[in-house]
Amino acid sequence: MDKRKTTKTPKGVVILKGFNTANALVAEQEVSLFDYYDQLHAILDEDPSVRLDKGIRRVVGQICNEKGELDQEFGNDYNDTGRIVHSRIVFADGTVSEK
Repeated sequence: MDKRKTTKTPKGVVILKGFNTANALVAEQEVSLFDYYDQLHAILDEDPSVRLDKGIRRVVGQICNEKGELDQEFGNDYNDTGRIVHSRIVFADGTVSEK
């Protein structure tokens, strides 16, 4: 049996949230599932300038499929230069990937 959780978020949506060192929410972005995989996103992408400008040190995301089920949750930690230092992904089946 699939253990995916049905969320209260819209279907086919990715929610990205950026937090500063005080764990205050400083950026939030909601994009369609299609756009998430097809485009770049300022708080996640390789160019750290947006993260530096906003003071983002952690980004968390939820990826909800077209059925409104939670496919994936992730958290990325960044250093003071805006470069990723740790990433953790939890997939719907409970598999965890860390770098």
